[in-house]
Amino acid sequence: MKDVVDRNTVIAPQDPYIISGKNGVSELRVCKAGVKGCRNAVIDVKALAEGLMENLNNSGIEEEIISTSECPVKKHQFFTMAIAGCPNCCSQPQIKDFGLSGQAEPVKGEAECIECMKCIDVCEEEGAVQIINGVPVFNMELCVKCGKCAKVCPTESIIIKDQGVRVMAGGMIGRHPQLAYTLKELLKNNEAFSIFQLCAGLFKADKSKKRKLGAVINRLGIGEVIEKIKSTLFPKPTVL
Repeated sequence: MKDVVDRNTVIAPQDPYIISGKNGVSELRVCKAGVKGCRNAVIDVKALAEGLMENLNNSGIEEEIISTSECPVKKHQFFTMAIAGCPNCCSQPQIKDFGLSGQAEPVKGEAECIECMKCIDVCEEEGAVQIINGVPVFNMELCVKCGKCAKVCPTESIIIKDQGVRVMAGGMIGRHPQLAYTLKELLKNNEAFSIFQLCAGLFKADKSKKRKLGAVINRLGIGEVIEKIKSTLFPKPTVL
């Protein structure tokens, strides 16, 4: 029986940062936080990886790839995923079919700011946090939600309002490279898994030759995909 995976195209199969799907035609790359731990992580990467792999293995994505591909399946046909514990995104979720990264949103706390300026010193995004008239002020268009400012604040005049995951999909390299689309931010694990299942359904429903999730999203239109996510998974409450 012919192997469904071309083993000659699999790079570093013993890489501790890569978790393979049950049929060997998908892989999840985790960052350092998922293997050794990392001080920058703002989410539990190991728990998220376990949940995502369970969803992948029950999604039928690998079976679909094998049934619609000429075996052996080449590396570029794999369904790729990545999880990063913080916005540094060391595992490169922006170029995977599906990616998650940790986020921690800072806000002003009730405690008085002593203007030590540690938050400004640690912030890598110039202008994302400023101290104005003794009060921390945030520019959320610049803030990447790494949470470092809250970690170094000695008085808790900066605290974390919310923590969760940023969900990305549609990244790819190769002949037509593109960065992944951001589908939703600051989600709980189960909410991120629900979006994964929706994306898996879109992937399996598309029968074209170009089966990367990014190409599928491009054909549907990112606006339509985001609207489908909103209406299906995050519907607005009915006003009586």
